[in-house]
Amino acid sequence: GNNVPSSHLVPELGSSQINQIQENEIEKEKEPCGEGGFGRVYKGKYMKERQVAIKELKIVKDDIEDKEEKVREFIQEIQWLHYAKHPNLMELIGIILSPPSIVLPFCEYGSLFDYAEGKREKDKPNLSWILRLRILIDISNGMNYLHSLDPPIIHCDLKSPNILLMSMKYDDEIVCK
Repeated sequence: GNNVPSSHLVPELGSSQINQIQENEIEKEKEPCGEGGFGRVYKGKYMKERQVAIKELKIVKDDIEDKEEKVREFIQEIQWLHYAKHPNLMELIGIILSPPSIVLPFCEYGSLFDYAEGKREKDKPNLSWILRLRILIDISNGMNYLHSLDPPIIHCDLKSPNILLMSMKYDDEIVCK
């Protein structure tokens, strides 16, 4: 494959407090359930019970500048996920060093974009006004937290494909992240 060896990753990740998930601790489905900016996303199980999303870094080895930029963005996302802890932000469960992957909670309802567009067969877009308002409140709470950090974190890519739905009930504790 085109996987980058773990020795090419930033060494700080190997010795940090970030949970390193071993190959035998994760079961990954064969087919991806989505695609992101730096690779594919797979559904899986962590420790045989917790449903997770596995964001796997894919790099074309021919383009060294692109490779360096993607690895830098990948490392930065891991650092932000590890540093910023809030109910309306994704929780970093851990990382897998080979192939380089980020393990996050699986969001059964997918992205706000996919849901609103009805891209999933079982979903029929039904965003009541009260649910829309609750989604906006959750997004605002997450952004407010990021901006209140010292130094502040600016998301720079806030859009409906990056809003992940955790529930479709407006009165649940968390509706989106």
